[in-house]
Order: sequence, then C-alpha cells, then structure tokens
Amino acid sequence: MANTQSGYIPRNTSGYLPHNLQFKVDDTEMIAGETVLTITVNNGVTDLESVSVDGQEIYPNLADRFSYTIVYNPTSIVITFNQGVISEQIFKIKYFTNW
Repeated sequence: MANTQSGYIPRNTSGYLPHNLQFKVDDTEMIAGETVLTITVNNGVTDLESVSVDGQEIYPNLADRFSYTIVYNPTSIVITFNQGVISEQIFKIKYFTNW
C-alpha cells in the first residue's frame, strides 16, 4: 500500500531525492529584473529536471526565446536566465540531489 501521508516523498529508484521549488517573483527567491537564481543544496546536486514559468516549461540554451543556462556546483545550482524575470511570474523548478 502506498504511503499517502502529506509531505511523503517516495525514494526514487535511481537513488536520488527529488525536489520541487516553486515561487512567485517578488515574493521570495527573485525580484523583477534579476537574471540569476542560486539554489543551495546539502547533498550534492545530480540533475535539474525542468524549469517552468507560469505553467509553461522553458528549455535551456535557446537564443530566440526565454531560456536559461545551468552551472552545477557541489552545494548549489546556479540558473542564469537570458532576460530578467517579470513581477508576478510563477516559477517551478524540479531537481534531484543525492540521498
């Protein structure tokens, strides 16, 4: 039987822990006009799965539309957007760390 307890995250079969970061511009993580988001992690970053803005997934390394580049460090993910974020945008970022 599956655990349906609130906040329960099932162990990923590949041995990585999934994370979801969701925020609205100007409320927490970023303010309008900024282009860099740093996500600090404790267990080492393994992969960034997706970035979506207002429900639309955006893709890395594109020059002709809103996009981003990623730098992985032992304790952080640095996401640099190719244009400033806009007030009230809602971002959802999915990434994995080691257990």
